[in-house]
Amino acid sequence: MKSSKPQFQAYDVFPYDFMDGPDGLRPHLNQLQKDASKNGDIKFIFPDGEEYRTYSPLFYIAAGNKLHTDFGEGDGRNIHVAEDKDLERVIEKILEKCCAKETLEGLWKAMNDVYPRVEEPRAVFKEPVLSTGLPEVLMPDFTIHLKEMGDKVPVHSVKVHRFLLPIRIAYFRAQFSSAFRDAHATEATFYTEEFTNCGLWAVISYVYDTELWSMFGNYELDKHMNCSPVSPGGSPDCSLYKTPGAKMPPVEIIDRLFEIVRAADFLQITDLKHWAHYSIVRMAHEFTCIGASCANIVPYVLDRVYNCEVSDNWIFNKGLDLLSTRGIKGLWKRPLLKCNDAIITALVTKVREEMSANEQKMIEIYLRVHAHASLVATSDLKEDWHQKIIDPLLDHGALIAADKLDSSKITRPISTVLKAPTPVKPGIHDLITRAASPKTINQRNCSRVFRGIRRLEKDIAPTKFEALHEAKETLIAWLRKNWLTLSLTPAPDGHEGNYFSTWDDRDQQRLAAELKISVPELLAQEATNGGRRVRNSYAYDPAFGKVRSNFWEKGGSGSRGRRGGSGREDGKSKVVVAVDEWGNEGLSETGAEKGSLTGERVVGGPAGGGEMVF
Repeated sequence: MKSSKPQFQAYDVFPYDFMDGPDGLRPHLNQLQKDASKNGDIKFIFPDGEEYRTYSPLFYIAAGNKLHTDFGEGDGRNIHVAEDKDLERVIEKILEKCCAKETLEGLWKAMNDVYPRVEEPRAVFKEPVLSTGLPEVLMPDFTIHLKEMGDKVPVHSVKVHRFLLPIRIAYFRAQFSSAFRDAHATEATFYTEEFTNCGLWAVISYVYDTELWSMFGNYELDKHMNCSPVSPGGSPDCSLYKTPGAKMPPVEIIDRLFEIVRAADFLQITDLKHWAHYSIVRMAHEFTCIGASCANIVPYVLDRVYNCEVSDNWIFNKGLDLLSTRGIKGLWKRPLLKCNDAIITALVTKVREEMSANEQKMIEIYLRVHAHASLVATSDLKEDWHQKIIDPLLDHGALIAADKLDSSKITRPISTVLKAPTPVKPGIHDLITRAASPKTINQRNCSRVFRGIRRLEKDIAPTKFEALHEAKETLIAWLRKNWLTLSLTPAPDGHEGNYFSTWDDRDQQRLAAELKISVPELLAQEATNGGRRVRNSYAYDPAFGKVRSNFWEKGGSGSRGRRGGSGREDGKSKVVVAVDEWGNEGLSETGAEKGSLTGERVVGGPAGGGEMVF
């Protein structure tokens, strides 16, 4: 996944099918039976002339650790069975067991009956050790070397029975075909770029169909993956670790499982790769748990999946789903911040998508994130939490609230919280003040915020709420700085008049009263004959600070311009404009960046009826 952008499509059905498919054990045992009857290294010849072949290591295990030569006379390869019905039946039963699951497992145990050793403290898996003094009939005849690129001496070697490799592993099936020059090879070499000791031993264990979890025998992983004492039969959880002294499994086990994924992918062992993926999911309690162990494991799994180019997006998506919804309270711990920045970005994007789904969802998630901000207030990672996750999410929620603050879907749940004693009030306080902050307010949403604050004040009356007062003051301060620019802005969506002309009449009156100007000034309607100055007002320009503005009529004469500052009489066009005290038309939105002087000519300006160039 490392080379691709994380995908967010999630599947409802677990994608790993462990029923016996084309690469399952049962078809492989059937194939082994056919191969043994054709290519087995020993042959039994019965009195009636019937001949049966099989492989001597399998016969030894199936016969209860007895050599095939104990059942007849011959040269060691061809065994002639004496005419004895009981003996014939015994041999036939043994031959039937040769290609059974139990025989494969027995062969592995016979080869590796020495208690495995732990390679190193953080290796977490136990490396099998080949038994000494094995009978010759059991000795593996194929060696797999693990080397560093460019080194001649292997860093590790394992032995395996050659006849099993093409049956169980597609890679060797192709290599041993007659078309390859290595068809009769007795060894193979892999490199540490793709393989580790753990990955290689998992492949060998798979060949013999042994219990792969025995590699991690120092840890009670079966309990970890299946524990659910609170709800037997339900999904696994971390309730086991509420017991004093209970030790959580180390995350290094996840590393080993991903090493198995890489090895299985390289050798095209679908079942082994699925087993490793399935085990990773089980280690993460199927991404349904938000307990203490999962707070370590789930972020770690996401990080490893992202950095493993042969891993599975399904796992990434399921982990991300858990972290972005239910997991905020339980899983947003220190390990999450250790993840790759791309994962943090993906998480923030996912949570934003959840917040944008509907207003109720946004408020719920906002309150969870705000509560988390309170929890990390004294953490040494507080700055990282806010910069990477908390502030981007709270700002996004505030923008959604600002864009819809006049909607009952926003005001109803907020007013419900404000009217009742509840511990989430600080979160609502933060949401309201952020929604009305200069960082959030813009030309598109300021009217909605203005109406929303008014509606909330009405909904909770006679109760007073400090955040509403604070938000209102902040909004009015922003409008006081920007109203003149907005008054010169055409109405949106093709409506007649200026920006404020689309506001409700009562809202126009309330805003004008707050700004201490008249409604006609708000609507840019103040003008009289001849372009004379009618009155002064004050506005704020980012480049020059507080300036006095005068309303003038550009061209024409006669009656007052209509709403929006334009009118027509006697075939002459009139446009009402705001001119500052120096005679400059309009105030820029960006101040010093673009300059506050428009450079237009005003007809009938303060110089006295002629053109004034500036």
